[in-house]
Amino acid sequence: MGADGLRRLWAALRGWAHPRLRRLWAVLHGWKAHPRLRRLWAVLQGWKAHPRLRRLWAVLRGWEAHPGLRRLWAVLRGREGEAHERRRLLALLGGVLVLLAGGAAVAVVVTTSGGGDPFPTIEAGSRFGGGEQRDAEEDEEDEEDARPDLSDEQIRRLAAGLFLVGFSGQDPTASFFERLQTREWGAVLIDENNYVDEEQVTTLVQQVRDVARLREGRRPIVIVPQEGGDQSAFGDLPPGGQGSLGSESLAAVRRGARSAARALAGVGVDAVLAPDASVATTGGAAEGRGFSDDPARVARAVRASVTGWDEGGVTPIVNSFPGEGAASQDPGLGPATVGLDLQSLRDNSIRAFNAVSRNVRGIQMSAALYTALDPVTPATLVPEAVDLLRDDLDFDGVVVSANLLTTTAAGGGDVGDDAVDALQAGCDLLYLPGGREEQEVAYRAVVTAIREGELDVERLQASVKRIGDLRRRPPAGNNPGSGGGVVGQEPVVPQEPVPPQAPVPPAPVPPG
Repeated sequence: MGADGLRRLWAALRGWAHPRLRRLWAVLHGWKAHPRLRRLWAVLQGWKAHPRLRRLWAVLRGWEAHPGLRRLWAVLRGREGEAHERRRLLALLGGVLVLLAGGAAVAVVVTTSGGGDPFPTIEAGSRFGGGEQRDAEEDEEDEEDARPDLSDEQIRRLAAGLFLVGFSGQDPTASFFERLQTREWGAVLIDENNYVDEEQVTTLVQQVRDVARLREGRRPIVIVPQEGGDQSAFGDLPPGGQGSLGSESLAAVRRGARSAARALAGVGVDAVLAPDASVATTGGAAEGRGFSDDPARVARAVRASVTGWDEGGVTPIVNSFPGEGAASQDPGLGPATVGLDLQSLRDNSIRAFNAVSRNVRGIQMSAALYTALDPVTPATLVPEAVDLLRDDLDFDGVVVSANLLTTTAAGGGDVGDDAVDALQAGCDLLYLPGGREEQEVAYRAVVTAIREGELDVERLQASVKRIGDLRRRPPAGNNPGSGGGVVGQEPVVPQEPVPPQAPVPPAPVPPG
């Protein structure tokens, strides 16, 4: 490079005078605005949705199970093998690095040895073959390619179908129902603030159905938080508190859930956020609220509860994965941390989820921070946490996010960003129980992310289908094992033996 070339380089670096450098700087600062980079980012964010890539990731995460790789790692760390083996291996790795560095150096030399102007003027007809006019045309084509093949109305409908929203009011005159006429939410939450008695709430649920019928759109599923006792939205209805039921028989647990399901089905409820599968660890967030401090007992009680809910005709959504029993506090009260390592999570917190994951149709994520997964991000926003549920526990139902208002308080983020992050992490249904303004912010963020290609449309459509399958549940069965229960499931994690139940030999609980 001559002196003139160096001067031009210095001037370009000082003032970004060169068009390509200016363009590069703009892309680096606002890379998501570039169609190709935006599409690449969407692929990178959603790659785990591909079965083969997900399987590859599972293999890579469990590489230590391979004897050869495990020995290689042990030799590198000096824990196995002779000193000369380690030296030979290090020399081999060093040679590979030298070859890679040499190849990079050759590429640089070849690129710069032409002696020409390293910053040629970019004009129409230049040796770049069309200049900035052609670049602009290519960008317009890329933007067309990056846009989802959906109308604006379809995008808004798709986005709304991914939300579980709550509202204020106890009768059909609530302003929420005006919004429901134009916004096809995927699910509606009825909680303690909406409840007076069974007759009143039946009218409220019927209004949800009537509005959907009048606008000839899909009917939102109606979900109620009903773990039992003071953790229930409908406090005068069963079941009893999990802490007290945990000391009773499994038949009593199952009976209580079945009785509660029949009462809720009678008022039009589709699903419940229950049971809580957290271990009631002494001093933890679930103490006095969980079934037991024994992980094996919790697993059996959760299976009995899930079976009872299914038998009564209401879909259970087990919460909150991967378990909050060891959390420093209830995540709903403030940032909560679970300090267990991954193996301890598998052996304790995850055990009850593993007992039902292959048959239950909904599991809710936790808003706690898990040091084994990501110590600074709520689990509902961490792809590895959802992967643990999907891949390790073979769960293919609806993944419900934690309360996104809780995650923003814990992580200090924006509710719109958290909504998009939760979908990118693998959640299907976004839980926002209250706050009309926050719901609108999150909804608009998801709409924008779909429009700009940051979210994979096919994956979101699969999420809506899962939610739809949850809504159109099969009729409740009257016998154990029918209606989608988990009576015959064999958990992967070894558990204490339970006497079999006739006529289904692998049943985990005695008949109710």
